[in-house]
Amino acid sequence: MRVTANKQSNNKTLQSRQHSRHPPSIEQVARNTTPFQRREWIVQRIGWVLLALLLLAGALGLFGSGPLAERSLDNGAARLEYERFVRSDADTRWTLTLHQPAAGGTADIAIDADFAANFEIVSIQPAPSATALSAGRWVYSFETRDSGEVPVVFIVQSRKIGRHDGTITVADAAPFVISQLTYP
Repeated sequence: MRVTANKQSNNKTLQSRQHSRHPPSIEQVARNTTPFQRREWIVQRIGWVLLALLLLAGALGLFGSGPLAERSLDNGAARLEYERFVRSDADTRWTLTLHQPAAGGTADIAIDADFAANFEIVSIQPAPSATALSAGRWVYSFETRDSGEVPVVFIVQSRKIGRHDGTITVADAAPFVISQLTYP
């Protein structure tokens, strides 16, 4: 009887040594997992995927600078470049490049007043020669000295969080429809 007990003890020791040298098989792990562990693993995997998607969206510009955020529109008279996603109280640019303004004349840029009310204009380069509120639009007049492309840069800060839609019109060309989402 004593010999049998020693053999059983030796067998258990041998089995535990084998287990310590080799990891358990997938089938053994699957048999020993509880439903809670399975749910936890599923939640972990979902979390990993969501984190990876969040990082990818950030890298592509969903939360600031990047290919998804940058927008460029052209209507023949001018090109407008702006960011679709901006931060509240952070500077952002609306760059209008006038293609062929008349040399020695004036070029007018009109911004929808309701749209402009969502932003604070920090600076305009070059400075406009005149500014007026007319028919629900802010009209900025610029003297044009050259007949080549003339860039006009509005540096603005968003005052309100949310989506802001409006129009910017250059001379008599078709208006640019601009849409910006402001994050906190």
